[in-house]
Amino acid sequence: MKVFGLFSRAKNKVKNPKILIASIGVGSKSFFAQDRDIYQSQINNIFDDITEYEAVNIDKFWEFIEGKTFDIVHLFVNIEPDGKVESVSGREFFEKLSASEVKTVLFASDNPADNYIAFASKNGEGNIRSMNTVMTIERKGEAFPSFFQSLFGLMAWGRTMPMAWVELAPQNPHLKSGDNIPGAIFVAGLGSLKFVSK
Repeated sequence: MKVFGLFSRAKNKVKNPKILIASIGVGSKSFFAQDRDIYQSQINNIFDDITEYEAVNIDKFWEFIEGKTFDIVHLFVNIEPDGKVESVSGREFFEKLSASEVKTVLFASDNPADNYIAFASKNGEGNIRSMNTVMTIERKGEAFPSFFQSLFGLMAWGRTMPMAWVELAPQNPHLKSGDNIPGAIFVAGLGSLKFVSK
């Protein structure tokens, strides 16, 4: 588990976050219920605004989110070795998410690290809002929902996302994460994001 941009100064509080759990052209229905529990098991019903959508392709995904806003996009998608989702570059992808005012995007499908690097390296600046980004390399079965249930649980209690991440996955190069923590990269682009119920 790696984290980048940990000490960003941005401070953001989101009241009753809106969540989208979606897939683009991949058969991930079996993961929907499992990953929905990450949010529905939290205290105070803080994550009770959950939308689910299966897009057959990326054009249908853009059509669905157009005009809507989401704080968390929990996404099942395949990223190609050239850093594209279907024919869409990383830059265009994040620009589209920016239009929906996304605060955190969690890529929940396993994708090779090199694919993510190609995807992220082509972002550029453009019209991209700062957002926290999680890129999953290996879910490791139950480790994935367990870790993120704990992460968002800590955030529901007032921890910022970077604080919660480091608490659960200490950034010590001498420690091995083991099978109880999924393989993932966290980029704290938005910084100190926290969720509140009131």
